[in-house]
This record gives sequence, structure tokens and C-alpha cells, in this order.
Amino acid sequence: MFRPVRFSRVSLIAVALLSSTALTSTGQAVAGPVDATQAMSPYAVYLAGRHALASGDMRDGAAAMEALAARFPDQPALRREAFQAALFAGDIDGAAALAPDAPDGQDRSDMASLGRIVRAVRAITAGKGADATAQLDLKAIEIPHRPAALVLAPWAAAEAGNWTAAVAEPPQADRLSQLVVGLSRAELLEIKGKKTEAEAAYREITDDAQGQKLFK
Repeated sequence: MFRPVRFSRVSLIAVALLSSTALTSTGQAVAGPVDATQAMSPYAVYLAGRHALASGDMRDGAAAMEALAARFPDQPALRREAFQAALFAGDIDGAAALAPDAPDGQDRSDMASLGRIVRAVRAITAGKGADATAQLDLKAIEIPHRPAALVLAPWAAAEAGNWTAAVAEPPQADRLSQLVVGLSRAELLEIKGKKTEAEAAYREITDDAQGQKLFK
């Protein structure tokens, strides 16, 4: 089974491209819904969660919102808030579990697109490349989130064993996305043992003024 040894760096770049609004993270994963919320009223849990998030305590805020969403699974608005809180807290597992559904690619809302990106990240880290590739279908992802999908696609393909797609030339996109995908291609070529091709791919990036910034 393929294990992309440098996926963590690429995934961080992808998360930075998720939307025009920067997602800040504590760098800590939320352990899960806190037991203390079981003794609190739903409104108290909601207020506590919102206060924690507003105060910058993403970990506790996300835990409270996730606990509340678990108590009321039939409330889509609450589920979306918990999903966003999990993202801000850096809890990819929690966010993937709460990600808005996009059945058969029919729901192309901005939030559903973001949900697909998060599920793809989770699938790649779980070794499920085919599932990740299915989530990254550009026809089902809104434009603001397509750069992240382009960045993740080669790693999903590699995890699925499709090395032809994994090391293919970067697709037509904005320059930054092309450069980041090109960097992924270079890293994957190196992992595959194709040193000469990897060096050429790296050189193409380092010869570009904007590409040089990826190494700083």
C-alpha cells in the first residue's frame, strides 16, 4: 500500500486553498464530544461552544458543537456549524464525519464542495485512494474549492495505485495551483524512484520566480 511520506506538507497547502477565507488551526485534534455537555441544556452547550470559538478556544468550541450535533443529528444547520468548527480546530476526522452530503454529485453548494475536499483528505490518510478520487470529481466541486481538489488529486491517484494519473503533467489551472501540483508530481516521481524525471520536475518549479516561494 502506498504511503505518501510527504503528504502532510501538500495537505496543508490544500487546506490553505480550501477557500478565500483562511482557516486557522490550533494544530490539535479534538478528542471528541466532551462528557460534561451531557448534563447541560442544549442551549447552554450551544452558547458555551460559540463563546469558546469566539474566544479562540477552537478545541473546546468544536468539541461542544460536535457533541450538540450528535444529540440532534436531524438539524442540518447545527451540523454545518459543527463541521465548520471542527475545521477551525483542525479536527479532520470530526469534520469528515460531519461534512455535508453531496449524493451523486447533485449538491454543488459551496459547503458540500468543502465537505468533499475534507472527505478526500480523510480518505487519502486512511489509504482509500479510490474513495478520495471519487470525492475529487471537479464536476461536483465549486470553483473556489477546485484548486484544493487539483492539489489532492495526484496523491489520491497514487494511493489508489494509478501512477499514470499521479505523475501526469499538471492540468490547466491558475499558476499557483499548477506549481503546487507540479511540486506534488516531482515528489511522487521521487517516491516512485524516477530520479531523473523528478529532478527535471523540481527544476521546472525552481526556475519559476513564483515557484521558488514554495521552498521558503
